[in-house]
Amino acid sequence: MSTTAWRLRWFSLFSLLLAQPAFAQESSAIESAREKYAPTIRSAGLDKDFVSPWTGFGGLSQGCNGIVSAMARFPDGRIAVGGSFSACGLVLANRVAVYDPTTDAWTNLGSGVGSAEFSEIKALAVVGTELYVGGSFSQAGGVPALHITRWDGNSWSALGGGLNGVVNALAVSGTDLYVGGSFTTANGAPASRVAHWNGVTWSSLGSGTGEGVNGIVYSLAASGTDVYVGGVFLQAGGVPAARVARWSGGAWSALGSGVGVTSQGNWEPVYALAVSGGSLYAGGQFNSAGGISSNRIARWDGANWSALTGPSGNGVNGQVRYLADAGGILMVSGGFTQAGGLAANLNAQWNGLTWSAFDNGPSGALYALLGSGNDLYVAGNFKQVGAVVCNYIARRNGSGWLALGATITNAPNAHVSSLAVVGNSVYVSGGFTAVGAVPANNVARLDGNTWSSLPGATGISVLMQSGEDLYVGGLFAGVGEVPANNVAVWDGASWDALGSGIGVGGSSSDLVMALATSGGDLYAAGRFSLVQGINITRWDGASWNSLGTGISGDFVAALAASGSGLYAGGRFGGYQHLAYWNGQTWSSLGGGLTGFRDSVSELLIDGNDLYVAGTFNFAGGVPTNNIARWDGQNWYSLGGTGNGTNGPVYALIKHGNDLLVGGNFTQAGGIIANNLARWNGRTWSSFGNGIENGVSGSVVALAISEGKLHVGGAFTHAGSQPSYGFAQWVFPEVPLHLDGFESPAP
Repeated sequence: MSTTAWRLRWFSLFSLLLAQPAFAQESSAIESAREKYAPTIRSAGLDKDFVSPWTGFGGLSQGCNGIVSAMARFPDGRIAVGGSFSACGLVLANRVAVYDPTTDAWTNLGSGVGSAEFSEIKALAVVGTELYVGGSFSQAGGVPALHITRWDGNSWSALGGGLNGVVNALAVSGTDLYVGGSFTTANGAPASRVAHWNGVTWSSLGSGTGEGVNGIVYSLAASGTDVYVGGVFLQAGGVPAARVARWSGGAWSALGSGVGVTSQGNWEPVYALAVSGGSLYAGGQFNSAGGISSNRIARWDGANWSALTGPSGNGVNGQVRYLADAGGILMVSGGFTQAGGLAANLNAQWNGLTWSAFDNGPSGALYALLGSGNDLYVAGNFKQVGAVVCNYIARRNGSGWLALGATITNAPNAHVSSLAVVGNSVYVSGGFTAVGAVPANNVARLDGNTWSSLPGATGISVLMQSGEDLYVGGLFAGVGEVPANNVAVWDGASWDALGSGIGVGGSSSDLVMALATSGGDLYAAGRFSLVQGINITRWDGASWNSLGTGISGDFVAALAASGSGLYAGGRFGGYQHLAYWNGQTWSSLGGGLTGFRDSVSELLIDGNDLYVAGTFNFAGGVPTNNIARWDGQNWYSLGGTGNGTNGPVYALIKHGNDLLVGGNFTQAGGIIANNLARWNGRTWSSFGNGIENGVSGSVVALAISEGKLHVGGAFTHAGSQPSYGFAQWVFPEVPLHLDGFESPAP
């Protein structure tokens, strides 16, 4: 049973602390899965009667598995999306994908855009039938492409030598593409933060001292042959133009006195531009336009600036980041709570005369808005719109909100961080809001093939079984109707608190990351500093008690109890990230882990041995790559020269005489093992061969019941089977090939 895997659990509670995407979006290991898992079983050379050893639960059928930050519409109505995802619907899609509203299905665009974690998609535009993608990346479909690329329907191509800086915005005027960002050259020639692509060659906007703008461009909008530019500049083509300007007829011009106060320099940026109802709207972080009070949004009618006034004030009370026209209605999104004095949380709409709230809108911030006929597409960092589970993108038509993609999955809609088996039920926690078609906030129960939710469980990230009870930890102030601070117990029918709990419920300073039981006591650990313990505490059935002075450090992420003793691991320097409690005092284990940024993610006791897993290269001076064994006296590696794994280990469980290991790696003991491997005491082996080898992303939780290995994490496929975040491997295995793959497990 996995009780830790701190990285993914911490991400599910604090995405900013572990951001990359989308662990984003969900795991960078997923990126390589497209080429590996896209072939069908038959095209992989397997017999049509082949049965995979994996049981898949289906892909993410609706929306995407990470933030969607940009959208564009093809002439036939299809919607292109870009962001920090690796899958949309049932297809693997590396940062770009296309949704077809006529079939309610997703398709990918080759191998997508970008290859590194820092690659980012910021803007999309369609010219004719071709899709242009801008952002921060260096390749698309394996072809070098600096910050901008083109998809012609079949393949990716570069636009000459590309740009020497990030692209923030794209706009189309006729067959011409305009590009804005932080670059200073296009195809090696001067192009100050804005450039023009005619389908064949690059050109600057203006020449000499009259070329481009003198600050970063964040937004573009086109109206006929006029192209509007917004950002943090004060000059355009040498002409004074405060943060917004127009390019028309081969010349630059200002829009009155512009936006904001000129003396503020790079402050008061214009982040968004949109044309709606014949007027240009500008949004950002400013308080005036054309010298009049205009809070973060203003309208230009071709001659003058005006504010967008409501019943008790103009504009909004926080920055505006995104604007879009939807059938003559201006959609506004940003960091505000009021619009025109009316309550409007993050999103609002302006009909040309009055403000109104975005009723039953997305549950989080919007990063992109797109009008398509009478439909409005919204995308950003949210998983629900009203009661509709949609995963980072949704569509509103005349009948209400719709998710994008058919519901044909039995999988969670986000990563899984912990597993526990109670009786015949498998409990699952993670960052999801639904499993299959069942709404379930962060925790769910699987009985056979049927999912059910637990009432009112939000913020749970750690699960642990004890008898017939399920103990849970995380970051919450209550479960169901029961107040409970960050720790609680479920008896199969109802929730109970454990005294006053741990710290302040929902406080980021009081995070529970690991649980363990021994002799009737419950131990809880994580990141907290309380009278009842620093980073670790004990519940005796009546009250919480400290264990000596506790463990000072970043956090405790793993616990394992043995008799009257308790092992604790995490990231803390006092005991070299690993400590033992004998009931009276704390002590270190044979020198522990000596690396400054080492950390322990999982502990497992097997007889007289303790297995330690995490992110480290040495234990007590012995080379041990991310996993080691302590026999009470000495440290040992698992394997010879190629010992351990080539990436972090997050989950451990015993099956018979074998130790099963999950994490974020591609090799174990020098053999290919995709994020899941087995150690028999002498050698390493994988779970499956070829296309069936392991899963496509990080494994952070393992559990066994009824002859099945349950696997949780951030992946899209298990072997050849689409299976989002959760999958099963059935014991005993049958050899798949003639090369000696795995003897049957006991």
